[in-house]
Amino acid sequence: MDLWGKLRRTREADRASAQASAAQLASAILSAQSSLAQYYFQLRVLDEKIRLYQANITVYQHYLKVVTNQYKVGNISSASVSQAQTQLHSTRVSMLDLQWQRAQYEHAIAVLIGKPPAAFSLAAQPLSFQLPAVPKTLPSALLERRPDIAYAERNMASANASVGVAIAGYYPDLSLSASAGFENSVLGNLFELPSRAWSVGPSLSGNIFDFGATKAQVKQAKAEYAANIANYRQTVLSAFQEVEDYLVEMQVLEKEIQAQQLATQFAKESARVTYNQFKLGMIDYLDVATTEATSLSQQQSQLSLISTQLVNSVQLIAALGGGWNSDQLPRAKAQEETTE
Repeated sequence: MDLWGKLRRTREADRASAQASAAQLASAILSAQSSLAQYYFQLRVLDEKIRLYQANITVYQHYLKVVTNQYKVGNISSASVSQAQTQLHSTRVSMLDLQWQRAQYEHAIAVLIGKPPAAFSLAAQPLSFQLPAVPKTLPSALLERRPDIAYAERNMASANASVGVAIAGYYPDLSLSASAGFENSVLGNLFELPSRAWSVGPSLSGNIFDFGATKAQVKQAKAEYAANIANYRQTVLSAFQEVEDYLVEMQVLEKEIQAQQLATQFAKESARVTYNQFKLGMIDYLDVATTEATSLSQQQSQLSLISTQLVNSVQLIAALGGGWNSDQLPRAKAQEETTE
């Protein structure tokens, strides 16, 4: 008999603890999905960077031939040839550096999908994407879907129920006991009425002298509950901070990428004009190498910003618990039906 609610509160604590474990699993799944998406986008951006280096290597090989021919006829000095060679080989080194970075992302993706790195590969593809359109206003209730918040809240509920269990320790336990025995174990007499001896009666037990053990348990349970409340509040505050950080980053990145696109465009044009001036003998090849290096650097910076933007979109979705569709908000009734 659950006179003091100890069994009921124990059941509440166990249910909340089970729900917390489910939230912990959901958090691990969401984290793995977020990491997988981020690794994939970063890998595709590296594909684009490698492609850009390969294109520049082809151009620099052509430049080296032009510079070498001009040196042979005495139009330029050997310093220009050395500069062209340095530019070509340094670009190759940069491309090779990106290739091992790409391999690391590929291996990380393999592990996340449960495959050995040696048995998994992703062929290079052109970068193609469409960023999700984020609403200007987002309901804070979306954060209820975050597994870490659900985990902290269920732990708090479990700790609250545990306080009731500890308090019930002050009161005696009353239970009904039934014991059945057989006078003999002969199979043929198993169902004979005289072979059964039933005793049913109440038993009352209580902790009269526990030397403060129950009081200490209640105090400990209340302290754990207070700690879980503080952890829950901190988890919610951290969730709001993450969402705000990613939203601000998303807005700033849009403006930054627009400015970077202009810088890249002008750098390309400067490199083109400088090379034409070099072919006409108006300037030295050092100017060509400088403007080409600037153009390549600006293009790489633009791709890096795109990579950051893609990662930011994934992080924002994860920070919101999986998206921003309010139709997917949890319903209390549905949750109760699930836990039954």
